[in-house]
Amino acid sequence: MKIIIIDHEPYSYRRAKHYYINDFRAVGYEVEYWCVWQVFEYCKKLKYSYQESGDGIVYFFDLNTLLAELNVQNTKSTFLFVDLRFKFDTAILFEKIKNNNFNWGKLAYYHNPVQGYLHGYDKHLETGIIYRFKFWIHTIFNILKNIKNLKMSVFLIKLNFIPGYYESLYTSTIQFLTGNARVDLSPSKKYVSLNYFDILEYNHQKTKLSLIDQPYIVFLDIFLGKHPDLEINNSANYMDVELYYSKLNLFFDKLEKFYQMPVIIAAHPKSEYTNEFGERLCIKHQTSNLVINSELVLNHCSLSSSFALLSKRPLVHIYDSTFIENSVLRPIYKIAYNIASQINGPIINIDNFDLKELKYYKVDDILYDKALEKYFRSKNQNNLDDYEIIRENIEIILN
Repeated sequence: MKIIIIDHEPYSYRRAKHYYINDFRAVGYEVEYWCVWQVFEYCKKLKYSYQESGDGIVYFFDLNTLLAELNVQNTKSTFLFVDLRFKFDTAILFEKIKNNNFNWGKLAYYHNPVQGYLHGYDKHLETGIIYRFKFWIHTIFNILKNIKNLKMSVFLIKLNFIPGYYESLYTSTIQFLTGNARVDLSPSKKYVSLNYFDILEYNHQKTKLSLIDQPYIVFLDIFLGKHPDLEINNSANYMDVELYYSKLNLFFDKLEKFYQMPVIIAAHPKSEYTNEFGERLCIKHQTSNLVINSELVLNHCSLSSSFALLSKRPLVHIYDSTFIENSVLRPIYKIAYNIASQINGPIINIDNFDLKELKYYKVDDILYDKALEKYFRSKNQNNLDDYEIIRENIEIILN
């Protein structure tokens, strides 16, 4: 049997772990990783600091080659993992997958932790009527904007006005996602619950010695201003990056003075920092250890907040006034707002704050566990790990 991963990110060790490539190969699967980063317009403009190669790793540069390669695959013995946005040009690929009768799925590790929190905020603040009004305004605006592009206009009209068109192309055979929430899911014939992979990482790390030999505060960095996922749909200068880091550092200065302990930066894996955080220690690929052994965790909307929930560490969400005003940053504030409200934790505007409010903050273990069950933990009764659940379901589909 064969697995092909079609992904808009370059191959990396992290992606190999994400898809359990070595585990599948160890039991006889043929596995290929197809990077289509340079094929589709929405991701072409992104700049990645990595582009690893290896056995079965293929980089595509045009759609015709990609479609031709897909045509020669044995659909009966091949399962596709597809990690692509549904766009005008990617719709052609989804149409090919449908017409060739491929079984395909999504490994949506990030959906519930992000969309679950975000949906909660929108439900709290916006009525259905307002949401639908915004949706139609956005749809009409996109059609008018692309009126000179006949193919794009036809696609947008079919997508928004022909019932079932979107679902006919974008309905996967199976979708794997974490936790037990079922909100705003993309269409699929079957949904299977997994543990978020931070849970396994937490179990490995919770008894290990701290990397830092003194009490400290940890900041969960999300590489804001330069993260590829935010640049996909936005211009590179959607925020004033220098202003953002100057505000952060000023806040960290005051926090360090108040608590008499340093702020350590748990740097995002995709980040490339020089002196953005001054002389503060920036550490990549050690977030679990840093959170588990910290005294306090600072967060915007990093999914590594799961480590704080698991280890019952005080979790403080922070933002600045530009998050409210900026359409790109506003969803980050929404997510932070919801995590804070669901765990009854503080959320601080670093432009205007009183640190004394944190003095009496205590972790609510029950609310922490509720958030974990909803967004991060599986209710798998067979005591299988994620790889075993994924493999078992793929084999049922292919057989």
